[in-house]
Amino acid sequence: MNIRKLTLLVLVVLLLTACQLGKPQPTEQPKQPEGANPAEPVLPGAIPYVPPEQRPVADPSSVYPYFEDGAQIPWDKAVVLINNGEVSKITVAQSLQVTLFLKDGRTMLSLQPAAGELQKALDACGDPCKDIEIINE
Repeated sequence: MNIRKLTLLVLVVLLLTACQLGKPQPTEQPKQPEGANPAEPVLPGAIPYVPPEQRPVADPSSVYPYFEDGAQIPWDKAVVLINNGEVSKITVAQSLQVTLFLKDGRTMLSLQPAAGELQKALDACGDPCKDIEIINE
């Protein structure tokens, strides 16, 4: 075999080996929680799906019965709770943290995106918000 053919053969073998090394290797997928929708992917670190019949419910008539007592919720969800008349009292900290005391006895925590956002939400709310007690800390 001449040098050219041998060099060509070595290059082909190296290229094939490199192609095999560059292929993604299968990884172990996170397991689906029991009762989860198999069509939805499970992300590492994600909060597992809890079927409705297993969710803690303080008051089934509440707008968000699946939020656990003391849960930190996004600001937009806090505004929906306020607008739907679910809130009896709100405390506001200088750090922009807002504590919502729901009429069903639960407490939710949220963070205003900017100072004055709570007041804007209350002003836009109208009747459902007229009896909410506001406490500035």
